[in-house]
Amino acid sequence: MCSSDLSIYKIFTSAALLERGMGIMNPVPVMDAYTSRVFRDNGGPYTVTNAGKYRTGSVTLQTALAISPNTTFVALEDRIGKIDPVVDMAYRLGMRQSLNFKDAQGRTIADAVKKEKRGSYTLGAEPTSPLDLANVGATLMSGGKWCPPTPIDAVLDRNGKPVPVPEAPCEQVVPEGLANSLAVGLSKDDQPGGTSFAAAQAAHWARPLLGKTGTTQNNRSAGFLGATPQYSGAVLVWPDGSRPAPICDTDPPRLCSDGNIFGGKVPARTWFDAMGPLHEGLPVMPMPPTDPRYVTGAGPNVPNVIGQGENTA
Repeated sequence: MCSSDLSIYKIFTSAALLERGMGIMNPVPVMDAYTSRVFRDNGGPYTVTNAGKYRTGSVTLQTALAISPNTTFVALEDRIGKIDPVVDMAYRLGMRQSLNFKDAQGRTIADAVKKEKRGSYTLGAEPTSPLDLANVGATLMSGGKWCPPTPIDAVLDRNGKPVPVPEAPCEQVVPEGLANSLAVGLSKDDQPGGTSFAAAQAAHWARPLLGKTGTTQNNRSAGFLGATPQYSGAVLVWPDGSRPAPICDTDPPRLCSDGNIFGGKVPARTWFDAMGPLHEGLPVMPMPPTDPRYVTGAGPNVPNVIGQGENTA
């Protein structure tokens, strides 16, 4: 279990917005800094900035997922109005072990985040299971069907016949069109301008995928979630100890005083290096078909995510 700030969690805010009427091609705001109108930080204003420099204005939700400005997704949480739908969406898509993890007070992470109204949830500031993240990718690439992760492919008897294995049933957790369209919304991360583009190029990656990187602002941890129609996987890199320190992007990674690790570096390179051989001999499959409802939005019900009422600082 990794405790870190992972922008991969922006997937859950996006999914919650799609469920409420947004589309992946709708415009969303990009600001240098944003002060939430809904969430507080230790009783005071909750203001976020970005880990990098971005051109301010507006981009599509699909582009925002690829370039990953923090300010955009806290502003989008404000449009939802509360954190509960984002947490519930994360659970539905696969973050079940992570959200059931107990904190020092004995509360589940899900209960603690909801009770404390943590606007930072979209930035991933909670204990995170890499297996959960990988399962989120699998859910999206399976048309919104969540299945319990298992190391068992099949059990055969001595005659080679399958033996039933008791497992929790799969669940259709979001509409197929939502899952497919969000997967396509996440398909630009390895393209020019995306945060894993350099890693994909170095690996000579040439397959469609959904991808999302995550990095702490102080470079103390980083991650990458990637999935194709055949495989899903997640890579997290973080300091193992009670005194986390910044991480330098070396081989292998090392703790240092001035970190420079990002999700598009060690985590993404590890993912592409592992997935390349796993996909050898497999057909190159396209991304799933989108649903217009989740691409252009639900008409007048599309949340107004630019303009009125937004408080930037």
